[in-house]
Amino acid sequence: MSYLEANGVRKAFGGVQALDGCSISVEKGSMTGLIGPNGSGKTTLFNVMTGYETVDDGDVRFDGTPIQNMSPDQVFALGIGRTFQLTRVFSRLTVLENMHVAVQRTGIRALFGRWSSSREQERALELLEFVGIIGLKDLPAGNLSYGQKKLLEFAYILIAEPKVILLDEPAGGVNPTMISYLSDRIRELNKMGVTFLIVEHNMEFVMSLCDRVMVMDHGTRIGDGSPDEVRNNPAVLDAYLGA
Repeated sequence: MSYLEANGVRKAFGGVQALDGCSISVEKGSMTGLIGPNGSGKTTLFNVMTGYETVDDGDVRFDGTPIQNMSPDQVFALGIGRTFQLTRVFSRLTVLENMHVAVQRTGIRALFGRWSSSREQERALELLEFVGIIGLKDLPAGNLSYGQKKLLEFAYILIAEPKVILLDEPAGGVNPTMISYLSDRIRELNKMGVTFLIVEHNMEFVMSLCDRVMVMDHGTRIGDGSPDEVRNNPAVLDAYLGA
């Protein structure tokens, strides 16, 4: 059985059909890529899978449990974390204070509370070191480069130890050295059992990282297979060349 799946999902915004009977499945422990031209529905699918949009029809399931139309916090509490195309960090807070907010979101402490234990703070520092920005912990997050903000957002969601992580264009606007570093961190987490679903326009990043790649166009899945199979799929080539 699939670990995370969408079945026949439809979502319209006014007269625009963003998702049109879209079905995808992600196996437990996998690293799965999700690609497609701009406007193909990838981010909308992420949004309905993580509670940021409701569905018009169809269902979303996590480990067999229906999760469509749950709130983002309910989905997060189940063990599904995500990043966004545009990073969501608190610019006026320091990097470490951003991690404190992440601890609070897990329900461990009330909002604006102090660290409840030295272990919580140690965990936050460990994750900042894991993503390579421990040296920036006392800087305001707004002072970070775009790539560093993406690493902070990545650390932010790891504090809750998610079972599944949805990454929305993690390599977008990031330099090659940082992309390589991020790839290594993703592989390390995957070896520890974390499942990944990755939306990305950087084909080299997706094809080198993922064992399976799904392709969307016009709100539905049009291709699915290994990186080599997807590269040679005529429907996929038509979708990109026609976009």
